[in-house]
Amino acid sequence: MSFGSVEKTVMTFCQQQYVHIMFQMLEACKEYGVTSGEMLLELNFKANEEGIVPAMQDPPELKIAPVKHYVEGSRPAEPDWFYKKENKKIYEKNVKGCIKGIKEQHSRRLPNQVLCLAGHSGGASCYKIQLQEPVNMNEMFSDAALQAFAAYINDDDSGPLSRIFGPDQLVVIRLHLGIHYDVGDPDRNLLI
Repeated sequence: MSFGSVEKTVMTFCQQQYVHIMFQMLEACKEYGVTSGEMLLELNFKANEEGIVPAMQDPPELKIAPVKHYVEGSRPAEPDWFYKKENKKIYEKNVKGCIKGIKEQHSRRLPNQVLCLAGHSGGASCYKIQLQEPVNMNEMFSDAALQAFAAYINDDDSGPLSRIFGPDQLVVIRLHLGIHYDVGDPDRNLLI
């Protein structure tokens, strides 16, 4: 997989799995007590021994943890696909460069971007992902968007979401949250 195709794959994944990412991001921010700007989205596009690509499962396997868990101390969030357990030479040769890349990308991350570490057949790449809502051009990974998801999930208040997303996208978000996470009361007639 070339660098360009990995980047396109990550971007497509984030577009298609946006609601899933935001739900998991909200949960992770609560669990760790940090903002979304301090989190890293980890995706594994490398096939395992059974030929299964974790990020392509339904639902997709993803991990969201604080960036510092990838770059500081014993690095408790360090992914298994860093070859730490499989090949110590490959691990030692590549892990420092990967950590440096994560730190550099994190230091240049804008408030409306999510930091994403993607494992792929060629190694690992770190990206800053930014999505805009297609109708209103609002930032989809902003703190305001995350707070809007929290208002809907925790208080059944769709007002903040409706100020960020157009009506069609709002329906999709509400349906996805209702069907996959039992949040709100989606109009199931829209599925027909």
